[in-house]
Amino acid sequence: MASTITISCPKCEKQIKAPPELVGKKIKCKECLHVFVVKAPPAPKGGGKADKAGKGSTAVKGAKAAAAPPPDDDEEGSTPYQVTDHSLMPHCAYCAKEMEYDGQVVCLHCGYNHQTRERAPMKKIYETTGGDQFVWLLPGILCALGVLVMVGIIVVFWALFPRIEVENDSEWWSIFFGLWARLWGSVICLFIGFFLARFAVKRLILHPTPPEVEKHTKSSLAE
Repeated sequence: MASTITISCPKCEKQIKAPPELVGKKIKCKECLHVFVVKAPPAPKGGGKADKAGKGSTAVKGAKAAAAPPPDDDEEGSTPYQVTDHSLMPHCAYCAKEMEYDGQVVCLHCGYNHQTRERAPMKKIYETTGGDQFVWLLPGILCALGVLVMVGIIVVFWALFPRIEVENDSEWWSIFFGLWARLWGSVICLFIGFFLARFAVKRLILHPTPPEVEKHTKSSLAE
């Protein structure tokens, strides 16, 4: 008898390759999940007397197996055979695990690159918590507030200082509220605000996620 037989699902008519030992037993179709009893394949037509004599014992065995009553589904421990299909997806050349799609360059299981033939080092990192995220963003938030403070100081220079200068024109210290003081004060505030704003944009917009912290094992510390 052949090493495998071809079974046709009576519901979806899908052709399934299965071992001959399943004849007379229940299996479940992988395609439509229909449970049916495997029937013996029909004997080939023709052939001489020698072929019939040689296959007599085998035919008797197959007939006995086909005549055997199928197991009851309600019986305890009776489970239909699952006929599974072999996966045709490519496997990693390093860890032999299945790739996610055909043409994948880097294996996500072991980090092996199939183009450079090199394996990327695997690192264990600590999980980023909400506290880590807040500590990372806090300097950027403070810098953004500093920019608002610098803008407020410039407004005070040009809204309040002229009034103080006029009201205390006779006093000698009124020169500190004059035009030159307002100009130099505004320039200094703009200079400081520029660096504060640049840092706030980098931290809050361009790099809002804290860097990964690698876990150092005993072996890495020994090296």
